[in-house]
Amino acid sequence: MLATREQGAPLVNIAQVFAFSGMRQLAFKTSGIQGVADLRGRKVAVWFGGNEFPLLSTLETYRIESS
Repeated sequence: MLATREQGAPLVNIAQVFAFSGMRQLAFKTSGIQGVADLRGRKVAVWFGGNEFPLLSTLETYRIESS
């Protein structure tokens, strides 16, 4: 929905089913990643189709450059 709205569709969010996103980022314990700040300088992958927005928002919040 967010991607469609960004393209100009006249959509309005009238209900939020979840208080928090179901999206989770996982890392192997051996990577040493303990939190979002530890993603700086690392490669991060996510499926597109709307799933990228929570990750991109998190990276923006922590001022981590994405490409």
